[in-house]
Amino acid sequence: MAKKDKVYKIQRGDRCGFLRPWLLAGSLLCIAAAFVLAYLWQYGPHAAVLADTQASVLSSSAASAAGGPPSQAASAPSSQESAASSAPAESGSSSAPAQAMVVPHPNMGTAAGSTNAAAASASESSSEMPTSSGEPLVVGGHAPAVSSAQEVDGSRKDFSVSYQVKTSEAVADSYFDDALFVGDSITTGIEIYGMMSGATVVASTGINPSTILTKPAIRDKEGNLHTILETMSQYQPKKIYVLLGANGIGWIDQERFIDYYVQLIDSIEKQHPDALLYVQSIFPVTAQKSLGENGIYSNERIDSYNAALMELCQKRGLPYLNVAEALRGPDGALPAEASGDGIHIIPDYYRRWFDYLKTHTVEPDFGGNKKPKDSASSKQKG
Repeated sequence: MAKKDKVYKIQRGDRCGFLRPWLLAGSLLCIAAAFVLAYLWQYGPHAAVLADTQASVLSSSAASAAGGPPSQAASAPSSQESAASSAPAESGSSSAPAQAMVVPHPNMGTAAGSTNAAAASASESSSEMPTSSGEPLVVGGHAPAVSSAQEVDGSRKDFSVSYQVKTSEAVADSYFDDALFVGDSITTGIEIYGMMSGATVVASTGINPSTILTKPAIRDKEGNLHTILETMSQYQPKKIYVLLGANGIGWIDQERFIDYYVQLIDSIEKQHPDALLYVQSIFPVTAQKSLGENGIYSNERIDSYNAALMELCQKRGLPYLNVAEALRGPDGALPAEASGDGIHIIPDYYRRWFDYLKTHTVEPDFGGNKKPKDSASSKQKG
């Protein structure tokens, strides 16, 4: 019995020894096949297609940065603010934002007498830029007046409001050389898309009326964080344009929203008593965005908050810029092609925004906490 077992073990051992070379050969063949597949993946026929696709994407990004047509442009300075960035923030929060910038004009004085190289190197935008239809959109000093009345369902609908800066003679780009733009990610796009390189931008992604005075959001050249108001103190602008509300209207009730705005206006007027302060309306959103997210960003809600802002400006004697009327489509919403995420606008609509600002100005002595006799149009420039 022992002999049979011994013979069996020897025979099984011989059989394993016979298979071992074949297993080794099979492993080598698998390794070789893997290398061949990797080579084909990198250098095969489809590689050219992938390369062309990547080149197209890079070309589109470059066109966007250069202010190209919207078909090639990035949809927004950033994607829609995440829930975390738009949710209520603690007043003492010191976390740095995803995007924050200070882009002063070289000729604008600062408390320290310094300037920002980013603005000095910014290129001047063309006086005419193509729109998606191929027609030029005038950016220079001769922008056409924007009509508030639009055709909606066969009837005329007026998107103007009772108190707003009316159409005035167009000003040149240089009008904004001593202007300071304050706001959130929408305002940061002024610098990103090269709009009005003479203006100063102090803005941060995610900022809202409840955090703009308290949240350290702007990092100086030493790396220290400061609030937007602290950063504004370094400049002496003649005009200040404020745009806030895209972040916040979804969770800040209207009464508190206006209270925060009052605090901001008080702080700005105390800090820059001689500056002309413009308050801009919250931009409309696309119809799809308006209908989503349980209506927290609905255009009806935005219109309600804008009406409250208008009333605040009327009480304080401040010029209210109803920019929303220049950005709306026939249905009252931001056109779908104007935004990739429903909120942030593409370069062509930044140009529309600034064309509107150029044709809606008031005299420097407007305001001063004095209520105008009639309306915001009583002291129009031109």
